[in-house]
Formats: sequence, C-alpha cells, structure tokens
Amino acid sequence: MLFSASGYGCCNLGPQALCCAQQGCCPSGCTCVNTPPYTSNCLRASDTVPATQVCQPGAQFRTNHTALPSVMVIGDSASIGYTPQVASLLSTTAFVQHNPWSGGGGADDVATGLACFESYTRTSMFQDQRWTLVSFNFGLHNLDNSTAAEQAYAANLAAFADKLLAKSRALGWRQLVYVLTTPYMPDRVQGNTVVEDLNRIATAIMQQRGIPIIDLYSRVTALCGAVSKNFSICDN
Repeated sequence: MLFSASGYGCCNLGPQALCCAQQGCCPSGCTCVNTPPYTSNCLRASDTVPATQVCQPGAQFRTNHTALPSVMVIGDSASIGYTPQVASLLSTTAFVQHNPWSGGGGADDVATGLACFESYTRTSMFQDQRWTLVSFNFGLHNLDNSTAAEQAYAANLAAFADKLLAKSRALGWRQLVYVLTTPYMPDRVQGNTVVEDLNRIATAIMQQRGIPIIDLYSRVTALCGAVSKNFSICDN
C-alpha cells in the first residue's frame, strides 16, 4: 500500500473488498482504476466511484517500549514533519510517536480519521494502549470553505473528539490536546480564510469538551505574518 511504512493497511469494506495499488479500496465486484499520483477509483458495472481510503497502520511501538510516558500524535503531513523534532526535544521526558505510522498525508482528512478511528488510536498491530497523552489535529486535508464542507468538518471533528474522550476514559489515558492547523498561505494570500474558519470551528468544539489547545497557527503567523509570500521557514 502506498505510504504505508509496513506496506499494509486496513480496508473497512468487508472481507471480499478489493485493495487498490495506491491508497484506496473498493467494494466486492469492482475493479480498481488508479488515478495518480495518490488515489484510486472503483469501476462498477454502471458507474465509477472514488475508492475508500485505506486505514494506514497505527503507531509502531507499544507503550512498554520504554519506561518513559508515551505520547501519540495523530495528524497529517504537518505533524509527520514536526513529530521527530518533538520526539528529540522530549527524548528524556517522553517517548513520542506518530499515528498513523506512515508518510504521505498521514491521518488525512477528518472523515478518514473518523472512519479509521480504531487504527489511529492503536498500534500497528491493532493493540489498544494506555497512552499518557494523545495530541490530534485535522485541517490541511479539509481546505474547502463551502458551507456544506465546513458543517461536515464540524460534525466529524466533534464525533472524533467524543470518541477520543470515551476511549480515553475507558483506557485511562491521562491527557488529550488538540493542535490548531498551521497557516496555508497559497489560500490566505488569495483571501481564502478556510484555515482560519476551521480553527475557529475546532476551537469551539474543543472548548465545549474541555480539551486544551496548542496554537501552532499563531506561532507561525507571529514569525511570518498573517499574510506572507516569503517565509523564512518554507519556500514561496
């Protein structure tokens, strides 16, 4: 499977489903049609529909891998990028790993996160763990500011947060935190404030549930400005 560190993933469409060569899976009776660079479609007798996202493997290690408190970061490619830095900074304090254990888009959009909830809260061997802290974020794969899309984002993020809270209580996780989405300037310089919209939605959802927020958005804009075409920390 594309972007899976182990080469495997989990399809939620039943035992007769067809796994595609890229990131998707199709119901029984379909044919996979790869649509490079990442996705696939499912060819049926009468029509073609987008493939369902395969759930990539969860965190690589169990919590007993070290004696340190265990931190799990659920998120997209931005968190894939910063997790090694966080792990290094906290190397004597906590053992930090990313979920899913993969490259590419990571946990992808929040609807995929919800569909893959069990994969994204367990290890790659599908083992539940007693994580000390779980950090999560969804946003950079939801950059659609239509009313319907933002309503779907809110509903799915609220459902994901509620499932996390329930699992946290059941398994004795000590803390949840939500990380706001970092700026996406290709949209922002065109006047599209979808990231800001999603962060407002997410902030309200987390505040209603008492989940603390880490504001990476403001950390970036404090350095680069609210609207910028030239970054010291990324290209144009």
